[in-house]
Amino acid sequence: MLSFPNGVMGGANGSAPQATEQTKWQLRDDVSWTIRGLGGLEHNMKVGANWLHEPHLFISTESGLGGFFTFTANDLNAPCSRFR
Repeated sequence: MLSFPNGVMGGANGSAPQATEQTKWQLRDDVSWTIRGLGGLEHNMKVGANWLHEPHLFISTESGLGGFFTFTANDLNAPCSRFR
């Protein structure tokens, strides 16, 4: 988060989720084949199955915060007076 003497602040909200994690499992099997018959007839056969498991999301508010910087002037090029 960036903090300037005039009260302007920028950056990520400290109480907002900073990381979202999810474990997901997927099992998929697809098969296709062509059947040729008499008289030049051709049939394309396709069969498949898909299983997808998506559990709920795990949200963490503790990761992703790089730090807090307070500047001595209202400029990004100004020296910092405090790091956290």
